Amino acid sequence: MANSINKALTEEDRIAAVILAIQGHSVDKKQVVVVEGNDDEEFYERFLEMTNCDFIVNNSCYGYEDISSICNAKGYANRYFMIKDSDFDRLLATAQVDNQMLTDFHDRELFLSELDVDAILGSKYGIAIDVKSIAMAIRGLSVAKWFNMANGCKLAFKKKCVVPKVYDGQSDVSIDDCIAQLANEKKNAGKQIPDKTQVASFMESTEGVDWRQYTNGHDWLQAIAMWLNIRLNKALSYKIDIRPYLENVFSEGDFMRTELYAEIKKREENIGKNLLKVAA
Repeated sequence: MANSINKALTEEDRIAAVILAIQGHSVDKKQVVVVEGNDDEEFYERFLEMTNCDFIVNNSCYGYEDISSICNAKGYANRYFMIKDSDFDRLLATAQVDNQMLTDFHDRELFLSELDVDAILGSKYGIAIDVKSIAMAIRGLSVAKWFNMANGCKLAFKKKCVVPKVYDGQSDVSIDDCIAQLANEKKNAGKQIPDKTQVASFMESTEGVDWRQYTNGHDWLQAIAMWLNIRLNKALSYKIDIRPYLENVFSEGDFMRTELYAEIKKREENIGKNLLKVAA
């Protein structure tokens, strides 16, 4: 089980926790693996050799740059690495820090898109489904989030502008609805809310970009659950029914085909320690 950093701690405390974990393995030289959340730990521990690795949950996607800077300055560069959701880093060409590895797509959940999800869920629920078309149905929300990051708007999406607020399981998400929800969010009071024309123009300019790079995995899986619920008259939860089922199907062999696997493999070779499980 990973050490989990208290969400209320300061950035200095988070860095100290990683250093303490590294120092705690001064004898066995286990590699400390920093991940964003507990779900990430549960997913990645299936593919890492836990006799040589120990997770620490950062409870945030922030602070990786400071962790890298201070830990490396202390001479710990070969003692840890960090796995971070790509988010919009690839699309915005965000400079990466030492010891940090990005997910292939927007986030860890999007690894599941490498599976034949249409066939897997279609067989499970007895219905023809096209999960890419569902991702396209919520594209208005996904691109609004991308626009927010690309233009430094610093708008909050967490409470109001989420999938159940703007997607009914049938119609494409409206940019108007996204903007209206953002305007109603208390945390956005006093901030400049973009107008429909700005976001629509941005959406048009980004046609052809791989949807897995800008679509939030939680949004995608939640939209899939909503799409199924409408057609099957069920109450499926993406957290309970959809994501765990797909993750169980996602095998070591599937992970071996990812860029993240290749990055960890490269580190394994550089430090001379087995970090990855061998696929069955």
